[in-house]
Amino acid sequence: MTDWGSVPDWVGAIGNVAVLTAAFETLRRDRARVRALEAERQEQSHHTARDRVSGVCAWPEDWSGRDIHVICRNAGDEPIFDVVVRVSGEQLPQSPSVDGSTSVRSVFLMRPGEETDTNLASTTPIGNRPYVDIAFRDAAGNRWWRRADGGLCTVTESGVVTWPA
Repeated sequence: MTDWGSVPDWVGAIGNVAVLTAAFETLRRDRARVRALEAERQEQSHHTARDRVSGVCAWPEDWSGRDIHVICRNAGDEPIFDVVVRVSGEQLPQSPSVDGSTSVRSVFLMRPGEETDTNLASTTPIGNRPYVDIAFRDAAGNRWWRRADGGLCTVTESGVVTWPA
């Protein structure tokens, strides 16, 4: 005959299994909660960064001659760096880079509240209205691109554009 143990042994074994199961479930729920909080924190951080640079813009002021008069404004509370302004006769699907296909002007820094104006010689036919976009790096090192249609996107180091959610 096989000895299956006493009732107290069985109760103790079942109790141990229940305690271990409860501990693992608590650990799993805590990890899920921490992941959710971290994702929420990152999302909030991204929106905060977006709010800080939402006042950066550039637009054409006068394009009646060969040169195009462009206004750039940093209406934010922090400086922006590595500013690149680009003018083209068509809306361009890629973030600005100095590739010679468009008129480009680089500015190293724009202070908070600063507005600059510059003249860019057009390298392509402009037509009715020039398209102006601006790329820059914020104080936290994030790269941004304000498209000619006004949209604000983040740009990764490899040049991949991340559209807003």
